[in-house]
Amino acid sequence: MADPVTWLAVAGAALGTVGAITSANAQAASSESAANAARYNAAADQSRATVALQQGNANEDAQRRQAALALGRQSAASAESGVDLASGSALDLYKQSATNAELDALNIRYGSRLQAQGLQSQSVLDNMSAAQADSNASSAMTAGYLNAGASALSAYGTYTSRKAQLDYYKSNKPALS
Repeated sequence: MADPVTWLAVAGAALGTVGAITSANAQAASSESAANAARYNAAADQSRATVALQQGNANEDAQRRQAALALGRQSAASAESGVDLASGSALDLYKQSATNAELDALNIRYGSRLQAQGLQSQSVLDNMSAAQADSNASSAMTAGYLNAGASALSAYGTYTSRKAQLDYYKSNKPALS
């Protein structure tokens, strides 16, 4: 049967090793969770970017249809009033209205492109964050195993030192008179 010093050394080494590995597993799980969340966010950002472009295209088309109706009403009202749309200020007004309508449509397109680009950039950042979290998980496991080994070696060193001291005292025990 082993002496108490041996049992304490073995127990200390076991607890230190298990603690280091348990801590590493927890850190790795936390990093993996962060990586999964970042990948989810990246995918969601890509989806939102696609939707932003689709909504922008639909809104641009709707703006063009509304502008065409407004320009048609303007032409009809001018013709009903007897104003000649082929020349003069009525033609200038019609051209300006058409230009403004086209600018509105282009602004809608530009806004949706900016929104989509921002979401796509965020998706790239989220993917980079996921890669970093994956790296952190791997590093945590490596560090955990190294710490477990260090804990075991430290416990062994403490054991051998204490064992040597105990053996010395046993062999040099003064005689009782």
